[in-house]
Amino acid sequence: MSFKVLVLDDNENLQEMWRADMALRHVSYTDTISMISASSIEEALEQFRANPDLAVIVLSGCVLGRQSDTLPLAKEFRKTFNGPIIATSAIPWFQDQLVAAGCSHKSSKDYLTRKILEVLGLRKPPS
Repeated sequence: MSFKVLVLDDNENLQEMWRADMALRHVSYTDTISMISASSIEEALEQFRANPDLAVIVLSGCVLGRQSDTLPLAKEFRKTFNGPIIATSAIPWFQDQLVAAGCSHKSSKDYLTRKILEVLGLRKPPS
C-alpha cells in the first residue's frame, strides 16, 4: 500500500530535510510514502485538487510572514477531506489554532516525519 502526503510549508529547505529524514531514518517507508510539496496556499489548493487520493495533509501555521494564515485552508480542506491533517509550526499556539480550525493532529517541525508515520499507522506513538 502506498500513501500520498501533501506538505505545505514555504521553507523549501525544510521540505528537503523531511524528504531526506524519511529516506535516511525511515528508509523502509520511502517506497510507501510519496511526499507532495507545496510552498504556497495556492499551490496547496492545486495539489489538493490534483490528488484526490491523499492520505495525509500537513499544514504549516504560517506560510507568508509571521501570521497564522493557513486557518481558512484547514477549514476548506476539512469540508471534503476526512483523513488526518497535521498542524505543524515552531510556535505551539499556531498548532492549537490549526487544530481548532479542523486539523486532527499537531507536531513540531522537528518530529514531523515521525508524526506522519504515526498517523498512517506505520509507527507506534511514543509512550
